[in-house]
Amino acid sequence: MRLICALKSLGLSLDSIRGILKSERPEKVLLLLLNEQERRLEGDLQKIERQKQAIKSVREAVLLRRTLSLDSIADLDQMMEEKKKLTWLHAKMLLLAIPMTLLEWGAIILWIVTGIWWPFAACIPLVAALGIIVMRMYYKNTLYICPECGERFRPALREVFWARHTPKTRKLTCTCCGKKSWCVETFGKAEEKGI
Repeated sequence: MRLICALKSLGLSLDSIRGILKSERPEKVLLLLLNEQERRLEGDLQKIERQKQAIKSVREAVLLRRTLSLDSIADLDQMMEEKKKLTWLHAKMLLLAIPMTLLEWGAIILWIVTGIWWPFAACIPLVAALGIIVMRMYYKNTLYICPECGERFRPALREVFWARHTPKTRKLTCTCCGKKSWCVETFGKAEEKGI
């Protein structure tokens, strides 16, 4: 009875335990059943982890937007995918910004140490060009969600560039309802919304 209780506590069904007890090689059957149970549990853990991420995303959306429509809850998978894409976009921007910074600081240090200024003057246009490329990449791949009307929109580049912002929001004027508020940043291309 203790063996049955111990196997049951591992998540094995009574039918599985009966099969182990009736088998000529119970240890082999037990190992196979335990491997299968472990695989099943791994799948359950992955499912639970996805649910935890979904809960976190909905919580963030509620906190950032202050309202959450039923449509946005239904689009939860899309929200999570957009969050991944936005994180990847930020990583690409950082990978482009690091060489820009190193080039700029290297030229400044060279100027200070040796007095040779022309490498600094030569790298400024290159750094400016890379900065423009990073900003355009960011602008073309980012939409904003208005907390007032819930619409996704793309404001003018000038407004995005100068707007007050946090890592996940910007104070923008919605192109749909015209209200200025802290809009949530999300991944999105212009052709997706016909913008």
